[in-house]
Amino acid sequence: MTNRNAGAEDAPTVRGRSGGDPADSEAALGSPPSAGRAGELLLDLCVDADASAVPLVRRRLSAALSAAPPPLPQLCADIAIVAGELVTNALLHGAPPVRLRLVGGAAWVRIEVNDASEVLPVRPRDTVESMTGRGLALVDALAADWGTTANGGGKIVWAELAADGHPPSPPAG
Repeated sequence: MTNRNAGAEDAPTVRGRSGGDPADSEAALGSPPSAGRAGELLLDLCVDADASAVPLVRRRLSAALSAAPPPLPQLCADIAIVAGELVTNALLHGAPPVRLRLVGGAAWVRIEVNDASEVLPVRPRDTVESMTGRGLALVDALAADWGTTANGGGKIVWAELAADGHPPSPPAG
């Protein structure tokens, strides 16, 4: 199945909020990054694969959001957690280069993490024995919506957070 909303060349898209069982290991189809929404680019960062990458991402996000108009600064902690999880997943399971983009609107923010791997994320079933695998569950809990879009030789994993907890709506028209 493909998504034709953004004019991308029929790029397959996966999303996190499928409305089904949160323990599902596969996600359903969804919207590509920034589909139908205009926002301001708040941050565009190439992420190196080293131990300081995620703390650096969180500091840069905090700095970018501190200058944003309300209510975006109030979402800073959740944005930092979601971005940290998405960047960690890209560094552990994706392929370089890894790029983080933060796009914001009046009461929403979209986090996009691009990497060169075509392998889509899989949300594993939660077990008490597993030491890892909870990142996408955190993203799902904090984001109003999230998903993955193939982008010709890689993928973008995106998450949207909104001040009211609902996914941002595309403009009417």
